[in-house]
Amino acid sequence: METRLTTWDATLLLARKSGITVEQAKAILQAQAELAYEHCASGYPIPGVGTLRKLETQESKTVMPFGPQKGREVTIRAKRTLKFHISKAAKDGVFGSSGPAARHSG
Repeated sequence: METRLTTWDATLLLARKSGITVEQAKAILQAQAELAYEHCASGYPIPGVGTLRKLETQESKTVMPFGPQKGREVTIRAKRTLKFHISKAAKDGVFGSSGPAARHSG
């Protein structure tokens, strides 16, 4: 089993793979994180990986289907959340063309 990469490991690998210094790689990753925070409301794409999006749900009402409050109408409060949508390129890169989506598509 492969061990999980730390942030430092990822920074070192990025620096080696792109031929830049560790400090430059660290600065690029920090800048990308800051840009993602600023632009997630409209969707921040990370090429080849996916898109970070901020979602806001409206307050809604539902009837409890089970439990002690079964049959009662309850209010689900509005909330904000972050979602990361994985790109098709990332899925193909990890799973190949015969990945889970390809097996179930036909």
